[in-house]
Amino acid sequence: MKPNKCFYKNIGLILINKHKKRLLKAKNNSVIRLSFDDKGFISTFKVDCKFRLKPLKLSLEQIGQKYLRIDDPSFNDVLNFLITPEMEIERIFNNLRYKYLECIHRSGLESPQKFINANYNKAFQSLTGINVYQGRSENRKDNDDYWREAGFKNPSEIGISFDRERKDLKFILDYIRNFHKDDFNRIYRELIAIKPGFHELWLHNDFYDSIPTGDKPRPQILRQLRLKNDYNGINNKNMHRLPRDINSQSYLTYASCNITEGPFVFRKNINISYYNEIRKIKSRSELNKLKECFNILDYCDGTIRSLDDLKRILDDAERFKGFIHLRYIKCPKK
Repeated sequence: MKPNKCFYKNIGLILINKHKKRLLKAKNNSVIRLSFDDKGFISTFKVDCKFRLKPLKLSLEQIGQKYLRIDDPSFNDVLNFLITPEMEIERIFNNLRYKYLECIHRSGLESPQKFINANYNKAFQSLTGINVYQGRSENRKDNDDYWREAGFKNPSEIGISFDRERKDLKFILDYIRNFHKDDFNRIYRELIAIKPGFHELWLHNDFYDSIPTGDKPRPQILRQLRLKNDYNGINNKNMHRLPRDINSQSYLTYASCNITEGPFVFRKNINISYYNEIRKIKSRSELNKLKECFNILDYCDGTIRSLDDLKRILDDAERFKGFIHLRYIKCPKK
């Protein structure tokens, strides 16, 4: 297709639906992938459930007409419906946070702030249907015992299911593995910065004191987020695959406090990097600078004293369930 004066070099983007709530799903559950090469040419593809590419040979304007049902869209109109894979992961985690709070509310749990706590990580995991790790314990529990003992009602009985989020997370992580093989280093840094990095910086008072050790990729990235200039290790290696902790089960569970405590968070611009912005914060006194780049709703502050308070948070958090305040991609000047 013709080159356009506005382009991102060698980047793959995904089309979201007209309401900016989810990825746009075309026929047979396929998604629309667009990429710009280093000369500004755009390529458009349909990606099926087995991650096979089918060229579409459509312009961005034609994509807007056919898939978004926009009358006479401009190039920039359609740019506003493109995201990076990491942004889909943000959306999924915000939906998980929302549904966890919904479980508290619909279960009628008194003193709801009590449950917005990492002590309920295992209850959250069992609510999602993930098997809680019990080690070699001789007194093994039924998996559902974790949410039952915490006082939650059966999710299916209160109309809540986490199946969609689990499936969406598996899809997008598999998508990354298939289409970002040359970008695993950057994406892994970004995923660890999203979860648990942002949560730990925002809520953990000992963020700058608890320096992770070890040579595995995750502690290396967490050290980089804290020490700012520690670029040794993973940055200098070509990662040939995503580390094992980035799969649909491990990534969902190893830092569950990211869900049980919050906050809701979503970048304000497609260009923003969690990894880069976290590294700019030199101390906890500078945390509010993050609000320049991120939409943040913090609810782990002890102010949710009743179910009515929780309902107000849920009403406010509705906007985090989609791709909120998504701005146009800013086009680099020639």
